[in-house]
Amino acid sequence: MFLKRDFGGRRFDSDDDAKNGVQQWLSSMAACFFEEGIDKLVFRYDKCLNNG
Repeated sequence: MFLKRDFGGRRFDSDDDAKNGVQQWLSSMAACFFEEGIDKLVFRYDKCLNNG
């Protein structure tokens, strides 16, 4: 996920245009992308809880 790369320097005419652009961008991501991120969070939380 490269929000800065995909939106860097881009200007929107309104807040609604920005919201729509981000929503379309998120919709284009594959479900496995989000699943991998959640799996990483579980590992990190587990690591923090067990080490400290």
